[in-house]
Amino acid sequence: MKKGYYDTVQISSKYRGEILNVAIFLEKQLDTYIMNYFIGSDKNKRTEFTLFLLGTIKVGFQTKKEIFEHIATTYDADWLKTYKPVREINPESKNKSKVQYHTLFSDLQYIIQQRNMVAHGVLDISKNALEKDLDVITLIRHSDSKSFELTQKEMWKLTYLADAISLFILAKNNSVMQASSSGSVDPSEASTAP
Repeated sequence: MKKGYYDTVQISSKYRGEILNVAIFLEKQLDTYIMNYFIGSDKNKRTEFTLFLLGTIKVGFQTKKEIFEHIATTYDADWLKTYKPVREINPESKNKSKVQYHTLFSDLQYIIQQRNMVAHGVLDISKNALEKDLDVITLIRHSDSKSFELTQKEMWKLTYLADAISLFILAKNNSVMQASSSGSVDPSEASTAP
């Protein structure tokens, strides 16, 4: 079934909304992980850290990913080894016995890139784009005018990946905060605790 202008805008809003929603949740998990490391459980300092640093345009998703990567690889290497990847490096490969997966950090980078393309791409409403299948939208990158297509299947794969990473980091954040609330360790020390 072909679509018209209204259908294309509706589908675009749905896909983009889903992707941005999971990306925002993931970014907030990175914020919490970073605050646990630097701040601990002091609510006032956490609020100020967010207000003056993490919540500003100066520290974007990419920078938070880099901070998270440094802290996690330096202080949480054992925890990182428990990450169960979901995105194959070469999903079209016929040799399924040697499946390789992306790392947590390459998956995060992929999500950031996809999120940026979805957030900043201009919806193509040309006749050619409107004639594509109902579940396909075409976005045009402003920087180089290249277009890319997004299908419902690709949108669900991306949201599943972002959710999986978010839940992985959320579990760590929760365990750090539980340790802190029981008084056994301050969250800023939990990453390095044995």
